[in-house]
Amino acid sequence: MDAIFIGLISFSVAMLILSFLIEEPASLDRIHKNLAGLDVLPLKKGEKSKFKLTITDANGELVVYPLNQDSFYFTIAHFAPDCEKFVDYMLELWCLTPFNLVLTNGLGATKKTETLGLWQYNGKQHTISLCTNDIQREVIALVLVHEIAHLRVHTLTSYAYVYNLSGQKIKSPYYGMSVKPHGPQFAAVFSELSQPTLEMNKLYSAKQKRHLKAFFQSPKKVHLTPLAKCGGIPAY
Repeated sequence: MDAIFIGLISFSVAMLILSFLIEEPASLDRIHKNLAGLDVLPLKKGEKSKFKLTITDANGELVVYPLNQDSFYFTIAHFAPDCEKFVDYMLELWCLTPFNLVLTNGLGATKKTETLGLWQYNGKQHTISLCTNDIQREVIALVLVHEIAHLRVHTLTSYAYVYNLSGQKIKSPYYGMSVKPHGPQFAAVFSELSQPTLEMNKLYSAKQKRHLKAFFQSPKKVHLTPLAKCGGIPAY
C-alpha cells in the first residue's frame, strides 16, 4: 500500500511541508497560511468537494477547504513534522475509508473532561473533529488514531465484508455484533491501529512509548483510561 498511496504525494509538496513546518507551531492560523502557500484555497460559494477540511480561523469562523490526499497529508504533517512514517500511515488509513476532517479550538467539555476528538457518521460520510488548542502534538496524534478506531469499528460492524489494514477484502470479525462505544471490540481495534505508531521514531519519547506499550498490552482495559488533557501520556 505504501508505494500506491505515498507515490501520489509530489516531491514539491514534500519539500514545502519541510520548509513550512520546521520549528513552527501547529496552530490553526499557521495551517491556514501554509495551505495558502500550497495554493489550497477555501471553497467558494457553490463550489463542491467530495470531502472537506474545515478549520476554525482567527475570528472563530469556519473555513472550508477541499480535502484530498495532498491536502490531508499536508495538514496531518503539522501534527507530526518530524515523523513522516506517521503521516504516511494516517494517509493510508484515510485512503482506506476517507472522512471529512474538522480542526477547531474547542469541542466542548464537562466538569471533569474536555472533548479532544469526535467521530460522527451521517449515514453517508464520516467526519472526524480534533481539538488542537493548547494540546501537545503527540496527544493530537493519539486522539486522531482513537477517532479513526471509532470509524473502523463502525465499518467492521456494518458490513459483511470489509478491507483490512493491508487493503485485502476480508469477512468482518465484528459484523452483526452489538458493540459499546468504548467496549472491548473498540479497545482491540484501537490497540491494533496504534501498534505501528509505537515503532515509529520521533513521534513519542522513549518513556511515552513504554507507557503506551503497557497501555495497549491489555486491550480490554484500553477504554478505561480517559484521554484527558495529557492524553494519558506522561509528559517528560
